[in-house]
Amino acid sequence: MIRLTPAGEVDPEFAVSLGDKGVFFTFLLLDDRGRAIVGGDFKTINGVERPGVARVFAYDPKPQAPLVVLNTARERIATNEVLYLGAQVTGFPPPELQWYRNGQKLISATNRVLRLPVENGTELGDFQLVATNSMGSSETTRTDVALAVRSPVPGSIDPLLQIPLTNFNNGFTQLVPLPDGRIMVGAGGYALTDQAGPLVGRLLSDGRLDSTFGDQGIVRGKGTVDGIVPLPNGSLLVVGSLSELAGNPVSGIAELGPDGNLIPRAWPDLDIAHISTVLPLAEGGWLIAGRFTRVAASPAHRLARLKSDRTVDPTFNSPLQAWQLADVLAQDSKGRLLIAGDGIYSDVVLTNAPSLGLLRLRADGSPDPLFRRLADPIRYLVVESTGTLLVGMPAKRLTEDGEVVTEFESVGGFGYRFGGDFYSRHLLVTSPEGGVSIPIVQSTGPVQLQLLRWNGDGSRDYNFVSIVRSNTTVGPRVAAATRLSDGSLLLAMDVSYYAGTPEAQIPRPYLQRILPDADQRLTNPHVSQDRFQTELATQLGKRYEILQWNQLGSGEAKPVSTLSGDGYVQRIVLPHTGDSQFIRSRSAAND
Repeated sequence: MIRLTPAGEVDPEFAVSLGDKGVFFTFLLLDDRGRAIVGGDFKTINGVERPGVARVFAYDPKPQAPLVVLNTARERIATNEVLYLGAQVTGFPPPELQWYRNGQKLISATNRVLRLPVENGTELGDFQLVATNSMGSSETTRTDVALAVRSPVPGSIDPLLQIPLTNFNNGFTQLVPLPDGRIMVGAGGYALTDQAGPLVGRLLSDGRLDSTFGDQGIVRGKGTVDGIVPLPNGSLLVVGSLSELAGNPVSGIAELGPDGNLIPRAWPDLDIAHISTVLPLAEGGWLIAGRFTRVAASPAHRLARLKSDRTVDPTFNSPLQAWQLADVLAQDSKGRLLIAGDGIYSDVVLTNAPSLGLLRLRADGSPDPLFRRLADPIRYLVVESTGTLLVGMPAKRLTEDGEVVTEFESVGGFGYRFGGDFYSRHLLVTSPEGGVSIPIVQSTGPVQLQLLRWNGDGSRDYNFVSIVRSNTTVGPRVAAATRLSDGSLLLAMDVSYYAGTPEAQIPRPYLQRILPDADQRLTNPHVSQDRFQTELATQLGKRYEILQWNQLGSGEAKPVSTLSGDGYVQRIVLPHTGDSQFIRSRSAAND
Protein backbone atom coordinates (compact mmCIF):
# COMPACT_ATOMS: atom_id res chain seq x y z
CA MET A 1 0.00 0.00 0.00
CA ILE A 2 1.61 3.27 -1.13
CA ARG A 3 0.66 6.93 -1.51
CA LEU A 4 1.65 9.03 -4.52
CA THR A 5 2.47 12.74 -4.59
CA PRO A 6 0.66 15.03 -7.04
CA ALA A 7 3.67 14.52 -9.35
CA GLY A 8 3.07 10.76 -9.36
CA GLU A 9 6.08 9.87 -7.22
CA VAL A 10 6.00 7.55 -4.19
CA ASP A 11 5.50 9.59 -1.02
CA PRO A 12 8.22 8.43 1.45
CA GLU A 13 6.31 9.87 4.41
CA PHE A 14 3.57 7.24 4.01
CA ALA A 15 4.63 3.70 4.89
CA VAL A 16 2.52 0.63 5.58
CA SER A 17 4.02 -2.72 6.57
CA LEU A 18 1.98 -5.91 6.42
CA GLY A 19 4.65 -8.14 7.97
CA ASP A 20 4.08 -11.10 5.63
CA LYS A 21 4.92 -11.86 2.03
CA GLY A 22 2.31 -12.82 -0.52
CA VAL A 23 -0.62 -11.04 1.12
CA PHE A 24 -3.04 -8.93 -0.86
CA PHE A 25 -5.79 -6.32 -0.46
CA THR A 26 -9.38 -6.97 -1.51
CA PHE A 27 -10.82 -3.46 -1.00
CA LEU A 28 -9.83 0.12 -0.19
CA LEU A 29 -12.25 2.84 1.00
CA LEU A 30 -11.51 6.49 1.89
CA ASP A 31 -13.62 8.66 4.15
CA ASP A 32 -13.80 12.46 4.48
CA ARG A 33 -11.80 12.44 7.71
CA GLY A 34 -8.56 11.36 6.05
CA ARG A 35 -8.80 7.67 6.86
CA ALA A 36 -8.51 4.56 4.68
CA ILE A 37 -10.32 1.31 5.42
CA VAL A 38 -8.66 -1.73 3.85
CA GLY A 39 -9.42 -5.43 3.74
CA GLY A 40 -7.42 -8.46 2.67
CA ASP A 41 -5.72 -11.61 3.87
CA PHE A 42 -3.18 -9.85 6.12
CA LYS A 43 -2.87 -10.60 9.83
CA THR A 44 -1.02 -7.50 11.04
CA ILE A 45 -0.56 -3.97 9.75
CA ASN A 46 2.28 -1.73 10.94
CA GLY A 47 3.00 -4.28 13.65
CA VAL A 48 -0.53 -4.16 15.10
CA GLU A 49 -2.74 -7.25 14.96
CA ARG A 50 -5.62 -6.52 12.58
CA PRO A 51 -6.64 -9.80 10.88
CA GLY A 52 -8.44 -9.12 7.62
CA VAL A 53 -9.56 -5.49 8.05
CA ALA A 54 -7.91 -2.31 9.31
CA ARG A 55 -8.19 1.47 9.25
CA VAL A 56 -5.14 3.72 8.77
CA PHE A 57 -4.63 7.47 8.56
CA ALA A 58 -4.14 8.14 4.86
CA TYR A 59 -4.09 11.93 4.35
CA ASP A 60 -4.60 15.26 6.07
CA PRO A 61 -8.03 16.59 5.11
CA LYS A 62 -8.47 20.28 4.45
CA PRO A 63 -10.71 22.25 6.78
CA GLN A 64 -14.21 22.34 5.29
CA ALA A 65 -17.58 23.63 6.40
CA PRO A 66 -20.21 20.94 7.08
CA LEU A 67 -22.58 19.79 4.38
CA VAL A 68 -25.71 17.85 5.32
CA VAL A 69 -27.74 15.87 2.77
CA LEU A 70 -30.84 14.13 4.13
CA ASN A 71 -31.40 10.55 3.00
CA THR A 72 -34.70 9.74 1.37
CA ALA A 73 -37.17 10.05 4.22
CA ARG A 74 -40.57 8.50 4.75
CA GLU A 75 -43.59 10.76 4.86
CA ARG A 76 -45.81 8.60 7.08
CA ILE A 77 -45.40 6.50 10.18
CA ALA A 78 -47.85 4.48 12.28
CA THR A 79 -48.18 4.10 16.05
CA ASN A 80 -46.03 1.30 17.52
CA GLU A 81 -43.49 1.62 14.71
CA VAL A 82 -39.99 3.18 14.84
CA LEU A 83 -39.12 6.27 12.83
CA TYR A 84 -35.62 6.27 11.35
CA LEU A 85 -34.21 9.43 9.73
CA GLY A 86 -30.65 9.66 8.45
CA ALA A 87 -28.30 11.98 6.57
CA GLN A 88 -24.91 12.08 4.87
CA VAL A 89 -22.63 14.56 6.68
CA THR A 90 -19.25 15.87 5.47
CA GLY A 91 -16.89 18.51 6.84
CA PHE A 92 -13.62 18.84 8.76
CA PRO A 93 -13.04 19.06 11.65
CA PRO A 94 -15.78 16.47 12.24
CA PRO A 95 -18.93 18.49 12.91
CA GLU A 96 -21.12 18.24 15.97
CA LEU A 97 -24.64 17.06 15.16
CA GLN A 98 -28.02 17.85 16.68
CA TRP A 99 -31.55 16.80 15.69
CA TYR A 100 -34.55 19.09 16.23
CA ARG A 101 -38.29 18.40 16.11
CA ASN A 102 -40.55 21.34 15.33
CA GLY A 103 -37.65 23.61 16.25
CA GLN A 104 -37.07 21.99 19.65
CA LYS A 105 -33.81 20.19 20.47
CA LEU A 106 -34.11 16.41 20.90
CA ILE A 107 -32.06 15.30 23.90
CA SER A 108 -29.26 12.83 23.07
CA ALA A 109 -30.13 12.91 19.34
CA THR A 110 -26.56 13.74 18.21
CA ASN A 111 -25.85 11.11 15.52
CA ARG A 112 -26.37 10.98 11.77
CA VAL A 113 -29.31 8.61 12.31
CA LEU A 114 -32.33 9.48 14.42
CA ARG A 115 -34.26 6.57 15.98
CA LEU A 116 -37.61 7.58 17.44
CA PRO A 117 -40.16 5.00 18.71
CA VAL A 118 -43.67 6.20 17.81
CA GLU A 119 -46.01 5.50 20.70
CA ASN A 120 -49.38 6.87 21.74
CA GLY A 121 -48.86 10.60 22.27
CA THR A 122 -45.58 10.79 20.34
CA GLU A 123 -45.29 14.19 18.66
CA LEU A 124 -44.30 14.22 14.99
CA GLY A 125 -44.06 17.05 12.47
CA ASP A 126 -40.90 18.73 11.11
CA PHE A 127 -37.47 17.21 11.74
CA GLN A 128 -34.16 18.98 11.20
CA LEU A 129 -30.47 17.99 11.51
CA VAL A 130 -27.90 20.74 12.19
CA ALA A 131 -24.13 20.15 11.75
CA THR A 132 -21.59 22.63 13.15
CA ASN A 133 -17.76 22.90 13.16
CA SER A 134 -15.17 25.70 13.28
CA MET A 135 -15.68 26.40 9.57
CA GLY A 136 -19.44 26.95 9.76
CA SER A 137 -22.73 25.10 9.97
CA SER A 138 -25.29 23.35 7.75
CA GLU A 139 -28.78 21.96 8.23
CA THR A 140 -31.13 19.67 6.41
CA THR A 141 -34.20 20.80 4.60
CA ARG A 142 -37.02 20.16 7.01
CA THR A 143 -39.05 17.04 6.42
CA ASP A 144 -42.65 16.71 7.54
CA VAL A 145 -43.50 13.24 8.88
CA ALA A 146 -47.19 12.58 9.49
CA LEU A 147 -48.85 10.03 11.74
CA ALA A 148 -50.79 7.64 9.50
CA VAL A 149 -52.57 4.29 9.55
CA ARG A 150 -50.76 1.24 8.25
CA SER A 151 -52.65 -0.37 5.37
CA PRO A 152 -53.97 -3.85 6.08
CA VAL A 153 -51.55 -6.43 4.73
CA PRO A 154 -52.97 -8.33 1.74
CA GLY A 155 -53.87 -11.79 2.94
CA SER A 156 -55.23 -10.70 6.32
CA ILE A 157 -57.66 -13.14 7.96
CA ASP A 158 -61.13 -11.84 8.73
CA PRO A 159 -61.41 -12.09 12.55
CA LEU A 160 -65.21 -11.94 12.31
CA LEU A 161 -65.63 -15.01 10.12
CA GLN A 162 -64.25 -18.26 11.51
CA ILE A 163 -67.42 -20.31 11.60
CA PRO A 164 -67.36 -23.94 12.80
CA LEU A 165 -69.46 -26.29 10.68
CA THR A 166 -69.74 -29.32 12.91
CA ASN A 167 -72.48 -30.78 10.72
CA PHE A 168 -69.78 -31.56 8.14
CA ASN A 169 -67.41 -33.60 10.30
CA ASN A 170 -66.97 -36.13 7.50
CA GLY A 171 -64.83 -33.69 5.57
CA PHE A 172 -65.28 -30.77 3.16
CA THR A 173 -64.82 -31.36 -0.55
CA GLN A 174 -66.49 -28.38 -2.26
CA LEU A 175 -67.17 -24.65 -1.92
CA VAL A 176 -69.23 -23.28 -4.81
CA PRO A 177 -70.47 -19.65 -4.76
CA LEU A 178 -73.89 -18.97 -6.29
CA PRO A 179 -74.83 -15.80 -8.23
CA ASP A 180 -77.07 -14.59 -5.36
CA GLY A 181 -74.17 -14.62 -2.84
CA ARG A 182 -75.07 -17.89 -1.17
CA ILE A 183 -72.51 -20.72 -1.07
CA MET A 184 -72.86 -24.44 -1.68
CA VAL A 185 -70.85 -26.85 0.50
CA GLY A 186 -70.01 -30.43 -0.47
CA ALA A 187 -68.77 -32.99 2.04
CA GLY A 188 -68.04 -36.66 2.57
CA GLY A 189 -64.26 -36.62 2.31
CA TYR A 190 -63.92 -39.22 5.08
CA ALA A 191 -67.08 -41.18 4.29
CA LEU A 192 -67.67 -44.46 2.50
CA THR A 193 -70.56 -45.02 0.12
CA ASP A 194 -72.52 -47.00 2.72
CA GLN A 195 -72.04 -44.38 5.46
CA ALA A 196 -74.69 -41.80 6.15
CA GLY A 197 -73.84 -38.16 6.75
CA PRO A 198 -74.50 -34.60 5.61
CA LEU A 199 -73.29 -34.29 2.03
CA VAL A 200 -74.62 -31.03 0.57
CA GLY A 201 -75.35 -27.77 2.36
CA ARG A 202 -76.17 -24.20 1.45
CA LEU A 203 -74.79 -21.23 3.37
CA LEU A 204 -75.86 -17.63 3.52
CA SER A 205 -73.27 -15.00 2.61
CA ASP A 206 -72.31 -14.65 6.30
CA GLY A 207 -71.52 -18.38 6.58
CA ARG A 208 -74.66 -19.49 8.43
CA LEU A 209 -76.66 -22.45 7.17
CA ASP A 210 -79.56 -21.46 4.89
CA SER A 211 -82.56 -23.04 6.62
CA THR A 212 -84.67 -22.88 3.41
CA PHE A 213 -82.48 -25.53 1.76
CA GLY A 214 -83.03 -29.21 2.51
CA ASP A 215 -83.34 -30.02 6.20
CA GLN A 216 -82.31 -26.76 7.94
CA GLY A 217 -79.64 -26.10 5.31
CA ILE A 218 -78.44 -29.67 4.73
CA VAL A 219 -79.26 -32.49 2.31
CA ARG A 220 -78.12 -35.81 3.76
CA GLY A 221 -77.03 -38.90 1.94
CA LYS A 222 -74.44 -41.68 1.73
CA GLY A 223 -71.03 -41.35 0.15
CA THR A 224 -68.80 -38.47 -0.93
CA VAL A 225 -69.33 -35.38 -3.04
CA ASP A 226 -66.70 -34.73 -5.73
CA GLY A 227 -68.50 -31.94 -7.58
CA ILE A 228 -71.41 -29.48 -7.43
CA VAL A 229 -72.45 -27.78 -10.68
CA PRO A 230 -75.09 -24.99 -10.58
CA LEU A 231 -77.46 -25.13 -13.56
CA PRO A 232 -79.16 -22.15 -15.29
CA ASN A 233 -82.59 -23.18 -13.94
CA GLY A 234 -81.37 -22.81 -10.32
CA SER A 235 -80.98 -26.52 -9.61
CA LEU A 236 -77.70 -28.32 -8.90
CA LEU A 237 -75.94 -31.37 -10.25
CA VAL A 238 -74.18 -33.33 -7.50
CA VAL A 239 -71.60 -36.00 -8.39
CA GLY A 240 -69.31 -38.31 -6.44
CA SER A 241 -69.31 -41.77 -4.86
CA LEU A 242 -73.01 -41.46 -4.16
CA SER A 243 -75.39 -44.27 -3.31
CA GLU A 244 -78.11 -42.16 -1.66
CA LEU A 245 -79.12 -38.49 -1.59
CA ALA A 246 -82.17 -36.78 -0.06
CA GLY A 247 -83.59 -40.15 0.99
CA ASN A 248 -83.43 -41.65 -2.52
CA PRO A 249 -81.05 -44.18 -4.08
CA VAL A 250 -78.70 -42.64 -6.68
CA SER A 251 -75.78 -43.91 -8.75
CA GLY A 252 -72.94 -41.39 -8.73
CA ILE A 253 -75.04 -38.42 -9.91
CA ALA A 254 -78.21 -36.60 -8.85
CA GLU A 255 -80.00 -33.29 -9.41
CA LEU A 256 -81.27 -31.15 -6.53
CA GLY A 257 -83.83 -28.38 -6.92
CA PRO A 258 -83.34 -24.88 -5.44
CA ASP A 259 -85.08 -26.08 -2.26
CA GLY A 260 -82.80 -29.12 -1.87
CA ASN A 261 -85.37 -31.70 -2.94
CA LEU A 262 -84.24 -34.45 -5.32
CA ILE A 263 -85.45 -33.97 -8.90
CA PRO A 264 -86.16 -37.40 -10.40
CA ARG A 265 -84.08 -37.89 -13.55
CA ALA A 266 -83.43 -41.09 -15.49
CA TRP A 267 -79.64 -41.06 -15.19
CA PRO A 268 -78.02 -44.23 -16.57
CA ASP A 269 -76.74 -46.90 -14.18
CA LEU A 270 -72.99 -47.23 -13.66
CA ASP A 271 -71.09 -50.44 -12.93
CA ILE A 272 -69.07 -48.41 -10.38
CA ALA A 273 -71.25 -45.72 -8.80
CA HIS A 274 -68.71 -42.92 -8.99
CA ILE A 275 -68.55 -39.74 -11.09
CA SER A 276 -65.61 -37.41 -10.38
CA THR A 277 -66.83 -34.51 -12.52
CA VAL A 278 -69.60 -33.58 -14.94
CA LEU A 279 -69.75 -30.98 -17.72
CA PRO A 280 -73.03 -29.71 -19.19
CA LEU A 281 -72.30 -29.28 -22.91
CA ALA A 282 -73.15 -26.09 -24.77
CA GLU A 283 -74.77 -28.06 -27.59
CA GLY A 284 -76.82 -30.15 -25.12
CA GLY A 285 -76.04 -33.30 -23.21
CA TRP A 286 -73.34 -34.01 -20.63
CA LEU A 287 -69.81 -35.30 -20.41
CA ILE A 288 -69.17 -37.45 -17.33
CA ALA A 289 -65.95 -38.88 -15.90
CA GLY A 290 -65.32 -41.28 -13.03
CA ARG A 291 -64.20 -44.78 -12.06
CA PHE A 292 -66.90 -46.53 -14.08
CA THR A 293 -66.16 -48.80 -17.05
CA ARG A 294 -69.75 -49.31 -18.23
CA VAL A 295 -72.65 -46.87 -18.48
CA ALA A 296 -76.14 -48.36 -18.98
CA ALA A 297 -74.48 -51.65 -20.03
CA SER A 298 -72.45 -49.86 -22.74
CA PRO A 299 -68.61 -49.87 -22.57
CA ALA A 300 -67.46 -46.43 -21.41
CA HIS A 301 -63.97 -46.50 -19.96
CA ARG A 302 -63.77 -43.74 -17.28
CA LEU A 303 -65.33 -41.19 -19.66
CA ALA A 304 -68.66 -41.01 -21.48
CA ARG A 305 -70.86 -38.55 -23.31
CA LEU A 306 -74.60 -38.50 -22.67
CA LYS A 307 -77.19 -37.14 -25.06
CA SER A 308 -79.73 -34.53 -23.95
CA ASP A 309 -82.10 -37.41 -23.03
CA ARG A 310 -79.33 -38.87 -20.78
CA THR A 311 -78.72 -41.91 -22.92
CA VAL A 312 -75.18 -42.90 -23.90
CA ASP A 313 -73.85 -41.34 -27.13
CA PRO A 314 -72.45 -44.34 -29.07
CA THR A 315 -70.41 -42.09 -31.41
CA PHE A 316 -68.10 -41.05 -28.55
CA ASN A 317 -65.29 -43.36 -27.41
CA SER A 318 -63.15 -42.81 -24.32
CA PRO A 319 -59.40 -42.27 -24.98
CA LEU A 320 -58.40 -42.94 -21.34
CA GLN A 321 -56.08 -45.70 -20.25
CA ALA A 322 -57.38 -48.32 -17.80
CA TRP A 323 -55.91 -46.52 -14.77
CA GLN A 324 -56.49 -42.88 -15.71
CA LEU A 325 -59.09 -40.59 -14.14
CA ALA A 326 -60.31 -37.21 -15.37
CA ASP A 327 -60.47 -34.60 -12.61
CA VAL A 328 -61.58 -31.63 -14.73
CA LEU A 329 -63.72 -31.28 -17.87
CA ALA A 330 -64.19 -28.07 -19.87
CA GLN A 331 -65.08 -26.64 -23.26
CA ASP A 332 -62.68 -24.09 -24.72
CA SER A 333 -63.67 -20.79 -26.34
CA LYS A 334 -64.52 -22.64 -29.57
CA GLY A 335 -66.57 -25.36 -27.89
CA ARG A 336 -63.92 -28.09 -28.12
CA LEU A 337 -63.66 -30.62 -25.28
CA LEU A 338 -60.75 -30.43 -22.83
CA ILE A 339 -60.03 -33.10 -20.20
CA ALA A 340 -57.40 -33.03 -17.48
CA GLY A 341 -56.45 -35.19 -14.53
CA ASP A 342 -53.91 -36.34 -12.00
CA GLY A 343 -55.79 -39.22 -10.41
CA ILE A 344 -54.92 -42.91 -10.74
CA TYR A 345 -57.40 -45.72 -10.02
CA SER A 346 -56.56 -49.38 -10.27
CA ASP A 347 -57.27 -52.64 -8.47
CA VAL A 348 -53.68 -53.79 -9.07
CA VAL A 349 -50.31 -52.26 -8.22
CA LEU A 350 -49.05 -49.98 -10.99
CA THR A 351 -45.54 -48.66 -11.60
CA ASN A 352 -44.72 -45.65 -13.79
CA ALA A 353 -48.31 -45.33 -14.96
CA PRO A 354 -48.70 -41.87 -16.53
CA SER A 355 -51.61 -39.74 -15.38
CA LEU A 356 -53.98 -38.13 -17.83
CA GLY A 357 -52.39 -34.67 -17.99
CA LEU A 358 -54.25 -32.32 -20.36
CA LEU A 359 -55.54 -33.05 -23.83
CA ARG A 360 -58.19 -31.86 -26.25
CA LEU A 361 -60.67 -34.25 -27.81
CA ARG A 362 -62.29 -34.40 -31.21
CA ALA A 363 -66.02 -35.03 -31.55
CA ASP A 364 -65.56 -38.83 -31.49
CA GLY A 365 -63.46 -38.72 -28.29
CA SER A 366 -60.07 -39.25 -29.94
CA PRO A 367 -57.18 -36.91 -29.00
CA ASP A 368 -56.90 -33.82 -31.20
CA PRO A 369 -53.47 -34.01 -32.94
CA LEU A 370 -53.40 -30.20 -33.30
CA PHE A 371 -53.29 -29.77 -29.52
CA ARG A 372 -49.95 -29.99 -27.72
CA ARG A 373 -50.72 -32.48 -24.98
CA LEU A 374 -49.42 -31.49 -21.53
CA ALA A 375 -48.11 -34.55 -19.73
CA ASP A 376 -47.88 -32.87 -16.29
CA PRO A 377 -50.42 -34.04 -13.70
CA ILE A 378 -53.20 -31.43 -13.93
CA ARG A 379 -55.58 -30.77 -11.03
CA TYR A 380 -57.07 -27.50 -12.20
CA LEU A 381 -58.19 -26.07 -15.54
CA VAL A 382 -59.98 -22.87 -16.46
CA VAL A 383 -60.67 -21.35 -19.87
CA GLU A 384 -59.91 -17.62 -19.60
CA SER A 385 -61.90 -14.90 -21.35
CA THR A 386 -59.04 -14.39 -23.82
CA GLY A 387 -59.21 -18.05 -24.88
CA THR A 388 -56.01 -19.00 -23.07
CA LEU A 389 -55.96 -21.94 -20.65
CA LEU A 390 -54.86 -21.68 -17.02
CA VAL A 391 -53.77 -25.01 -15.55
CA GLY A 392 -52.25 -26.15 -12.27
CA MET A 393 -50.60 -27.15 -10.09
CA PRO A 394 -48.09 -25.54 -10.33
CA ALA A 395 -49.77 -22.99 -12.54
CA LYS A 396 -49.12 -22.44 -16.24
CA ARG A 397 -50.87 -20.37 -18.89
CA LEU A 398 -51.28 -22.02 -22.30
CA THR A 399 -52.48 -20.97 -25.72
CA GLU A 400 -55.71 -22.54 -26.92
CA ASP A 401 -53.57 -25.18 -28.67
CA GLY A 402 -51.57 -26.09 -25.56
CA GLU A 403 -48.35 -24.08 -26.01
CA VAL A 404 -46.97 -22.76 -22.71
CA VAL A 405 -46.84 -18.94 -22.68
CA THR A 406 -46.42 -18.28 -18.92
CA GLU A 407 -44.90 -20.45 -16.21
CA PHE A 408 -45.82 -19.19 -12.77
CA GLU A 409 -42.86 -18.74 -10.45
CA SER A 410 -42.07 -21.86 -8.41
CA VAL A 411 -42.15 -21.65 -4.62
CA GLY A 412 -39.07 -23.89 -4.49
CA GLY A 413 -37.57 -25.21 -1.31
CA PHE A 414 -37.73 -28.60 0.40
CA GLY A 415 -40.69 -29.46 2.55
CA TYR A 416 -43.42 -27.66 0.59
CA ARG A 417 -46.51 -29.41 -0.67
CA PHE A 418 -49.85 -28.27 -1.92
CA GLY A 419 -52.51 -28.09 0.81
CA GLY A 420 -55.42 -30.48 0.62
CA ASP A 421 -53.70 -33.19 -1.41
CA PHE A 422 -56.85 -35.28 -1.86
CA TYR A 423 -59.01 -32.48 -3.29
CA SER A 424 -56.43 -30.01 -4.55
CA ARG A 425 -58.11 -29.51 -7.92
CA HIS A 426 -60.46 -27.20 -5.99
CA LEU A 427 -57.69 -25.15 -4.35
CA LEU A 428 -56.19 -23.03 -7.12
CA VAL A 429 -58.25 -19.84 -7.08
CA THR A 430 -58.02 -17.33 -9.92
CA SER A 431 -58.24 -13.53 -9.78
CA PRO A 432 -59.84 -11.19 -12.36
CA GLU A 433 -56.33 -9.93 -13.27
CA GLY A 434 -55.18 -13.42 -14.28
CA GLY A 435 -53.34 -14.24 -11.06
CA VAL A 436 -53.80 -17.26 -8.82
CA SER A 437 -53.82 -18.13 -5.11
CA ILE A 438 -52.73 -21.56 -3.83
CA PRO A 439 -52.48 -22.98 -0.28
CA ILE A 440 -49.02 -24.39 0.47
CA VAL A 441 -48.07 -26.52 3.46
CA GLN A 442 -44.55 -25.90 4.75
CA SER A 443 -43.44 -28.84 6.86
CA THR A 444 -39.68 -28.30 7.23
CA GLY A 445 -40.17 -26.81 10.71
CA PRO A 446 -43.36 -26.23 12.69
CA VAL A 447 -46.26 -27.14 10.44
CA GLN A 448 -47.42 -23.97 8.75
CA LEU A 449 -50.13 -23.51 6.16
CA GLN A 450 -49.64 -20.47 3.95
CA LEU A 451 -51.81 -19.02 1.22
CA LEU A 452 -49.56 -17.76 -1.58
CA ARG A 453 -50.51 -15.46 -4.45
CA TRP A 454 -49.12 -14.91 -7.91
CA ASN A 455 -49.64 -11.97 -10.27
CA GLY A 456 -51.07 -12.39 -13.75
CA ASP A 457 -47.59 -12.39 -15.31
CA GLY A 458 -46.61 -15.41 -13.23
CA SER A 459 -44.48 -13.57 -10.65
CA ARG A 460 -44.99 -14.10 -6.91
CA ASP A 461 -46.91 -11.34 -5.14
CA TYR A 462 -44.71 -10.89 -2.08
CA ASN A 463 -47.00 -8.16 -0.67
CA PHE A 464 -49.52 -10.93 0.01
CA VAL A 465 -48.82 -12.55 3.40
CA SER A 466 -51.34 -15.01 4.77
CA ILE A 467 -50.48 -17.64 7.39
CA VAL A 468 -53.70 -19.61 7.51
CA ARG A 469 -52.59 -21.79 10.39
CA SER A 470 -49.28 -22.44 12.17
CA ASN A 471 -47.61 -23.98 15.21
CA THR A 472 -49.57 -27.19 15.24
CA THR A 473 -48.21 -30.71 15.10
CA VAL A 474 -51.32 -31.97 13.34
CA GLY A 475 -51.36 -31.07 9.67
CA PRO A 476 -53.86 -28.33 8.80
CA ARG A 477 -55.66 -28.80 5.52
CA VAL A 478 -57.55 -26.50 3.20
CA ALA A 479 -60.15 -28.87 1.82
CA ALA A 480 -61.74 -26.38 -0.58
CA ALA A 481 -61.33 -22.74 -1.55
CA THR A 482 -63.17 -20.20 -3.66
CA ARG A 483 -63.23 -16.49 -4.47
CA LEU A 484 -66.31 -14.47 -3.54
CA SER A 485 -67.74 -11.56 -5.51
CA ASP A 486 -66.22 -8.95 -3.13
CA GLY A 487 -62.69 -10.22 -3.85
CA SER A 488 -62.28 -12.14 -0.59
CA LEU A 489 -61.21 -15.79 -0.44
CA LEU A 490 -63.26 -18.37 1.45
CA LEU A 491 -61.44 -21.44 2.78
CA ALA A 492 -63.00 -24.63 4.09
CA MET A 493 -60.59 -25.85 6.78
CA ASP A 494 -60.25 -29.38 8.09
CA VAL A 495 -58.03 -29.61 11.17
CA SER A 496 -57.80 -32.86 13.13
CA TYR A 497 -56.93 -33.08 16.80
CA TYR A 498 -55.78 -36.29 18.47
CA ALA A 499 -57.56 -37.18 21.70
CA GLY A 500 -55.12 -39.68 23.16
CA THR A 501 -55.03 -42.22 20.32
CA PRO A 502 -55.21 -42.08 16.53
CA GLU A 503 -58.55 -43.86 16.73
CA ALA A 504 -59.93 -40.85 18.61
CA GLN A 505 -59.02 -38.43 15.83
CA ILE A 506 -61.75 -35.78 15.55
CA PRO A 507 -61.97 -33.42 12.56
CA ARG A 508 -62.87 -29.81 13.38
CA PRO A 509 -64.08 -28.22 10.15
CA TYR A 510 -64.66 -24.49 9.90
CA LEU A 511 -64.85 -21.66 7.39
CA GLN A 512 -62.19 -18.98 7.23
CA ARG A 513 -62.23 -15.80 5.13
CA ILE A 514 -59.22 -13.96 3.71
CA LEU A 515 -60.07 -10.29 3.38
CA PRO A 516 -59.87 -8.59 -0.02
CA ASP A 517 -57.01 -6.20 -0.63
CA ALA A 518 -57.65 -2.91 1.13
CA ASP A 519 -56.65 -0.92 -1.96
CA GLN A 520 -59.71 -2.19 -3.80
CA ARG A 521 -61.82 0.44 -2.02
CA LEU A 522 -61.80 4.16 -1.40
CA THR A 523 -62.95 5.10 2.10
CA ASN A 524 -64.04 8.08 4.20
CA PRO A 525 -65.23 10.40 1.38
CA HIS A 526 -66.13 13.94 2.41
CA VAL A 527 -66.09 17.55 1.27
CA SER A 528 -64.12 20.15 3.23
CA GLN A 529 -64.58 23.72 1.98
CA ASP A 530 -63.73 23.56 -1.72
CA ARG A 531 -61.92 20.20 -1.54
CA PHE A 532 -63.20 16.68 -2.14
CA GLN A 533 -61.27 14.22 0.02
CA THR A 534 -61.10 10.46 0.39
CA GLU A 535 -58.57 7.84 1.53
CA LEU A 536 -56.90 4.86 -0.12
CA ALA A 537 -55.02 2.08 1.69
CA THR A 538 -51.94 1.67 -0.50
CA GLN A 539 -49.56 -1.25 -0.84
CA LEU A 540 -45.78 -0.91 -1.03
CA GLY A 541 -44.41 -0.74 -4.56
CA LYS A 542 -47.77 -0.30 -6.31
CA ARG A 543 -48.75 2.80 -8.26
CA TYR A 544 -52.34 4.04 -8.36
CA GLU A 545 -54.14 6.16 -10.89
CA ILE A 546 -57.01 8.35 -9.66
CA LEU A 547 -59.88 9.01 -12.08
CA GLN A 548 -62.64 11.60 -11.71
CA TRP A 549 -65.94 12.43 -13.39
CA ASN A 550 -68.85 14.65 -12.47
CA GLN A 551 -72.01 12.84 -13.51
CA LEU A 552 -72.94 9.28 -12.63
CA GLY A 553 -73.74 7.12 -15.62
CA SER A 554 -72.38 9.52 -18.22
CA GLY A 555 -69.21 11.32 -19.07
CA GLU A 556 -65.74 9.85 -19.35
CA ALA A 557 -63.64 9.31 -16.23
CA LYS A 558 -60.43 11.30 -16.60
CA PRO A 559 -57.10 10.59 -14.85
CA VAL A 560 -56.40 13.42 -12.42
CA SER A 561 -53.47 12.20 -10.28
CA THR A 562 -51.28 9.26 -9.35
CA LEU A 563 -50.10 7.86 -6.02
CA SER A 564 -47.06 5.77 -5.15
CA GLY A 565 -47.94 3.12 -2.60
CA ASP A 566 -45.91 3.03 0.62
CA GLY A 567 -48.00 0.65 2.74
CA TYR A 568 -49.99 3.42 4.48
CA VAL A 569 -53.44 4.93 4.12
CA GLN A 570 -53.02 8.01 1.93
CA ARG A 571 -55.36 10.95 1.50
CA ILE A 572 -56.62 11.95 -1.92
CA VAL A 573 -57.55 15.63 -2.25
CA LEU A 574 -59.20 17.03 -5.38
CA PRO A 575 -60.89 20.33 -6.18
CA HIS A 576 -64.63 20.15 -5.50
CA THR A 577 -66.25 21.18 -8.77
CA GLY A 578 -69.85 20.89 -9.88
CA ASP A 579 -72.86 19.61 -8.00
CA SER A 580 -71.48 16.08 -7.75
CA GLN A 581 -68.18 14.33 -8.08
CA PHE A 582 -67.15 10.69 -8.42
CA ILE A 583 -63.68 9.21 -8.20
CA ARG A 584 -62.18 5.76 -8.36
CA SER A 585 -58.70 4.29 -8.19
CA ARG A 586 -57.04 1.57 -10.17
CA SER A 587 -53.62 0.02 -10.18
CA ALA A 588 -51.63 1.80 -12.86
CA ALA A 589 -50.07 -1.53 -13.85
CA ASN A 590 -53.46 -3.17 -14.52
CA ASP A 591 -55.06 -0.84 -17.06
